[in-house]
Amino acid sequence: MAGAGCHLPLVGTTSAREEGSLVGISSGATLEAPAELLAALQTRDWCALFITHRARWAEARMTIIGHALLEKLTTAPRSSLTAHVICGGPLGLTAPDWATKPFLPLPVLGVPGWWPASQDPAFYDDAAVFRPPRVCGDACGDAGADAGAGADAGAHVGAPNRQAGKNPSIDK
Repeated sequence: MAGAGCHLPLVGTTSAREEGSLVGISSGATLEAPAELLAALQTRDWCALFITHRARWAEARMTIIGHALLEKLTTAPRSSLTAHVICGGPLGLTAPDWATKPFLPLPVLGVPGWWPASQDPAFYDDAAVFRPPRVCGDACGDAGADAGAGADAGAHVGAPNRQAGKNPSIDK
């Protein structure tokens, strides 16, 4: 939907307005992209997202919402700058959708063409920036998560962050 990334819904609840304000002021973005890119982002498969499907970014549209991320990009760019991304346009989100915090972390300087260093595949080897999804197990209330079942097991994207000392806005 053209321009959908520029409008945040005011659905009549304080929490939805607060979420919209938080995204607008901080480091938010909307992303409309091919299914391969969205799936890789949801599972934090950084290799697939930024290397394997690199050419598909030409079909993607990312719109930054708010001034904080733009300010950081212009004054102090660094590989760890991360946007809270909403896949698709936020206009279709309801108050319950906003309550689930439907944001995915996206290190924006990893987006092809945004930063010269990202031309080198080794740029994505920084595990402090391009983190795998957490396998939560009991910590997320999912006793069935199997930490040994592979990288995608227990991805829990969007699950509450209950890990002390971590940034909940980035480490969902």
